[in-house]
Amino acid sequence: MSIIGSIKGAVARKLFSGICLTDSLGLWSIAGIYDTTGAKIQDYHLKRLRNIVSYANGATPFWHRVFSSAGIDARTLTLKLFEQIPVLTKEHLKHATDEILANDLSRHNVTMIMTSGSSGVPLKIYADDVFLKKRIQVHRHYLQKVLKLRSANGFASFRKRQHTRVLGHYVDWATNDLAAAADWIAKNAQAACGSLFNLMNFARRLNKSNLKLNLDFVVSCAEFLSETDRKYLEKTFNCPVYDQYTNAEVGLIAFECSRRCGFHVNTANILVEIVDKYGVSVQKGKIGRILVTAFDNKIMPLIRYDTADLGQWMDGTCSCGLKTPRLIFEGRASNVLKLPNDREYYLEYFIGPMNRSFVDVIEKLQFFQKSRELLVLRIIPTAKYKDEHGVAMRKLLISLLVRARAVDDSGAFDIRIEKVDIIENFPSGKARLFVSAL
Repeated sequence: MSIIGSIKGAVARKLFSGICLTDSLGLWSIAGIYDTTGAKIQDYHLKRLRNIVSYANGATPFWHRVFSSAGIDARTLTLKLFEQIPVLTKEHLKHATDEILANDLSRHNVTMIMTSGSSGVPLKIYADDVFLKKRIQVHRHYLQKVLKLRSANGFASFRKRQHTRVLGHYVDWATNDLAAAADWIAKNAQAACGSLFNLMNFARRLNKSNLKLNLDFVVSCAEFLSETDRKYLEKTFNCPVYDQYTNAEVGLIAFECSRRCGFHVNTANILVEIVDKYGVSVQKGKIGRILVTAFDNKIMPLIRYDTADLGQWMDGTCSCGLKTPRLIFEGRASNVLKLPNDREYYLEYFIGPMNRSFVDVIEKLQFFQKSRELLVLRIIPTAKYKDEHGVAMRKLLISLLVRARAVDDSGAFDIRIEKVDIIENFPSGKARLFVSAL
């Protein structure tokens, strides 16, 4: 979900037009943090962690109980001891909401944020104005300082499914007069930012009407951006398209720079960990679950929160000049095939080869695992699709599994191609890449 889109409209407008957009000191402070490495960034993170742990211990029954049980004392906390704190899951947020909320809510302006539920568990997240302002501020830093947005408000925000907002003006791109809407955006916006779902809908409407936009850049967020979708958007908007890793719970987690080589972690507002199934940090190059700790949400402290996403750390520094650590986003932890002999395979590994080989013959796809022995690939074919494409798809996917030693070629596991007319999205509009009957 986009940073602005995850916040209630009236609150977002109030915050988005406030001090957080013009506070150059805040933007340059974020830049300073992004340039900090080694012991200094560890000291910064430890100070922020001690602060939120101390507050959560005194203000929430849930965290007081967890810290007492784990023997955690904010005053003596180290980064190593921090890893001993049990992982906070989406199930905790769903079933223990009242205990995780701070007991002094009356002192804050509280905003409720709904998650999309794409991980399988829709949640209510509560936040105060300070937390929301800092979320938007770090997003603004990304647009202005990293991607070089010239004007503080010079971008089209695709928050809604049928209109966009530029300089406080709402443009209804679902109208029949699409040419006029596109012309207004072209004259007033330098860039565009929004969920992939909304950006793709707008791009498809433009293409059907033989219309184009010339923007400086587009930022996609909220769901997996495939190379196929990236190229489609780049062709439509005549500019580079960058990806963000965000969620409704904490905002901007990581982002692509101009080099588009991995995701730079937002080290200013959050701590990111990549851990194994026991909550222990994994080595670089190993895939693990992504945990985040938000430094500023005192209404609902999210500490070692399991995003249900998978990722791995990258080596080295980026040639763009940013010194922040980088990660590779591997997709949802729920998007994992369960194979015979208790083997697993990350579904996102299929996407690149599929895009490279079949971009012109597939309009949309979805994987459906019927059993450990059978995977169904549902596709909405384009007019260029022929039956031999289905045969080639099955052969490609089986070969990828065999090459990764996830299955053997004995025939114990099979893939079936199924042409369909409709593939349902999540209620939020996000594409539903994987469905499992297991």
